[in-house]
Amino acid sequence: MSILLEFIYSSEIYSIISSFMLVLIPVILKIYTDISLMFSVAMRSDILWVILPMFTSVIFVEFYFGMYKNERMGGDTSTTHGLLLIWAGINEIKYLGFSSFGNLLEMSHLIALSVLFIGVIITFVSFFHVLSGTILLTISSVLITYYLAFLSLIFVFSNELFYTISPISPVVLFVGLYAIFNIIKYLEPARF
Repeated sequence: MSILLEFIYSSEIYSIISSFMLVLIPVILKIYTDISLMFSVAMRSDILWVILPMFTSVIFVEFYFGMYKNERMGGDTSTTHGLLLIWAGINEIKYLGFSSFGNLLEMSHLIALSVLFIGVIITFVSFFHVLSGTILLTISSVLITYYLAFLSLIFVFSNELFYTISPISPVVLFVGLYAIFNIIKYLEPARF
């Protein structure tokens, strides 16, 4: 054991490990802080009534598709997900106020309009079956649409948060949620 410790301390491995830790620890702390900030905004009373039904809905949908593994989403579900994005966009515009919509170059206005536009496109494409089922179900999957709605609501309701969090934090949150939901689906007993 002492030979191994001598090797680690005497070689370049120690400097590599210490350099890696000097970079990794602040990054992990920044991601944790950013995700905590996102959830603290989500707990505000003016946004909670919008996010709570979305959160409840995505949990039930994930449990449903975990329980009924042979069940697949259809065009009706894609249309619903597009309507969810439209609803989120309308709530964002309502929060921003119609009178303040004169400055369309502000980031919060761009986010609200983008979410509304994406919701209209997904609803139109899924309602009229413009794209193939596989492509449509991929772009309007449960986790992607609900996550997009969640992030846009967080960023619009707290405009300064968009400028303070690192770009990696929402990605880490998405990957974490994706992993959690897949573990839940895997562990849940299947019914046919």
